[in-house]
Amino acid sequence: MGKALLKGLRTKADLLLQEAPEKFGTDFEKNKRALTELGIPFAKINRNLIAGYMARKLEQKKD
Repeated sequence: MGKALLKGLRTKADLLLQEAPEKFGTDFEKNKRALTELGIPFAKINRNLIAGYMARKLEQKKD
């Protein structure tokens, strides 16, 4: 089993998906780059966790 994502990170990811849905997709690497381009100061591990959460959430939504 994987690690649980903290509620604060999940909330931030959901807000970002609502504000700029065109910037994010099901590709983890694309999401990482998009988060970096937004200029929001996330730690590397948090950026990766958020990017992965967004990719999984959008993949589930697509099905």
